Amino acid sequence: DGAKLTATGGIRLSEGNELTIYGQAEGSGSLVTVSVPEDCAGIGGARYVASGTLTINGGQITATGGADGPGLGGGDHADNGVVTINGGVVTATGGTHGAGIGGAGDVPPGSIGTVTINGGTVRVTGGVEANDIGSYQGKGKPGLLTITGGSVYCVNGTDVQPKNAAKQAVYCVTVEGLGSLGSTVRLVGLVGYGDTDIYPDANGKIYLWLPNCEGVFS
Repeated sequence: DGAKLTATGGIRLSEGNELTIYGQAEGSGSLVTVSVPEDCAGIGGARYVASGTLTINGGQITATGGADGPGLGGGDHADNGVVTINGGVVTATGGTHGAGIGGAGDVPPGSIGTVTINGGTVRVTGGVEANDIGSYQGKGKPGLLTITGGSVYCVNGTDVQPKNAAKQAVYCVTVEGLGSLGSTVRLVGLVGYGDTDIYPDANGKIYLWLPNCEGVFS
């Protein structure tokens, strides 16, 4: 708790390897990637090098890809492996032609792989012509995007339709008026939706992903 790790050059996590990140009791530990080389992910693969299995359970994670690299995922022309976010505050930003989470590059394009978000406050931004979760121009192979919890803000969009654990399509629902930045949000009435580490943004908003149905929650 309270510790900060600055990963200069990013963290290489290649196919076949695993990395699990914890935020400890208070979730105040932070990890930031800086000066990531061209074609490399902030956390993940490198040029033609697919990424492995990344699990984020907590902490404050800011991952920015190099030019033509995703924030989290495979490197340029390489596929994402598996990314699971269970909690924490995660900001993933792609470099030029890189997804926020997923793959990067063209001919062949890196693909989304398998992305699961069960909780946390997640903000994802793709680079130029890249989807936030997915690939450059959506050209990557179809993958899996599952959202069962958390506040997930996508600036530009995703390669594939997100689904929940029941395989229902889910859509972004913006909830406003939730107080100041850093206030903890607890959801009542959304059975099965994970609310670990959900915090409103600077505008007092959270972004839930719910199926097309009617219901009441607070």
